[in-house]
Amino acid sequence: RCERVLADNDEVAFIMEYVAGGDLARYLVAEGGTLAPAVAFELAARICDGLDRIHRAGLADAFLELTREA
Repeated sequence: RCERVLADNDEVAFIMEYVAGGDLARYLVAEGGTLAPAVAFELAARICDGLDRIHRAGLADAFLELTREA
């Protein structure tokens, strides 16, 4: 979750919530490659919340890449 956005001239910093345990791709692999619908919904909602905060701060995400690691 994006907690705060700092912008100064041409530089931007995102203060993000620390989540222990690695990234989403590793979590998905650890869960056997699929997530229960409720878990997937919760994760998607958190991602959307972070993007919403970035947009409300007047910034736009340049690129959101979805990858799949085997």
